[in-house]
Amino acid sequence: MKPIRIFTVLLSSAMLLTAVPAVTARADEPSQTSASGDVPVEPQVDYSKITLEKTSFTFLASNSYLGYDSVNGSTVLKGVPDGVSLDDIDLDYSNTGKKISVYDVYIENNKLCFEASGTGTTTVNVTIGTKKLSFKLTIMGLSLSKRSYMLVKGKSTTVKLKLSGSKSKKGIKITYKSLSPKIASVSKTGKVKAKKTGTAVIKVTAKYGKTTCRYGTAVNVTTPLRYAVYKWDRNYSNKNRYSQKNRMKKGYYDCSSLVWRAYRSRGIRMLYKKYAPTAAGLAEYLVKKHKKVASASYKNFQARKFQVGDLLFETGANNRRYKGIYHVEMFAGYTFDSFNSKGKPVLGLNFANKATGGDDNAYYGVSQKNFLCRP
Repeated sequence: MKPIRIFTVLLSSAMLLTAVPAVTARADEPSQTSASGDVPVEPQVDYSKITLEKTSFTFLASNSYLGYDSVNGSTVLKGVPDGVSLDDIDLDYSNTGKKISVYDVYIENNKLCFEASGTGTTTVNVTIGTKKLSFKLTIMGLSLSKRSYMLVKGKSTTVKLKLSGSKSKKGIKITYKSLSPKIASVSKTGKVKAKKTGTAVIKVTAKYGKTTCRYGTAVNVTTPLRYAVYKWDRNYSNKNRYSQKNRMKKGYYDCSSLVWRAYRSRGIRMLYKKYAPTAAGLAEYLVKKHKKVASASYKNFQARKFQVGDLLFETGANNRRYKGIYHVEMFAGYTFDSFNSKGKPVLGLNFANKATGGDDNAYYGVSQKNFLCRP
């Protein structure tokens, strides 16, 4: 009986071995099953038949405070056998030129996907298996030439868009809208007219294909007198030097003597006739004259309560002066920063004194403890 049992085992083993065909495994391709459903069969991919469904892409990149955002695209890989996935296959890629950075190319659901940033035109070369593919990529970028404008009531200007990455705006639909039309209106071509003292945000929308980009600029409308005061402050601080010791001498200034002189140039005297008070003395005088507007809180700034020519006083120093005030700046209007998640504009601020502040100061001096006065 023992020999019979041995023969049976050998026979069963032989039958099992002859039932399994040889399989050539390929690590870069998934397996399929035979018609019977129980024997793995590895599909063969003829890379020479793989092509791109789309070989040219054009995008309009969104523009943020930090620059142009990246773009994402994809195209179907044609010629891939049914049931085969190339998602895990290794590939090589490169692109021409330096204006566009292509930093992620991969396959997902048998689509060639990519991410890139910059503006201009480049050719992206991709190698999948033994097949070399390429596609053309153009990224356009739009930006406003200025994030803030200052206009005297009744004057006008035109909001200008700068295009990069292409020579033509063909296919881009651009619309303009004033968020405060009673302060400043805007035409279909971007011409802005100043109507009333205050600040209006001009919203510019650009659409290209499925992409929508939004831009903004702040239009600060002021009076001829306040505009002249601002210009005097800006010009004098540009040409002369800061010095507390020589603050009243020709060619010099400090924070309080600068704003005091600027208003005096238009016949407005604050406290003294021939000598500028300190920032604390100036603030105390204006508060007593009921010239205080409001605190310099973030909420008040975003509510656009302040106007060109207002004076911002910083408090809190241990100097035994009025409210511990140690510094003053002339407010020179708002600058556009961004739109928040609810689509509302977020604004920064400009100062007249370019040497110690100037344009686009973000939120310097914005604090509940500080305040502004309007001489």
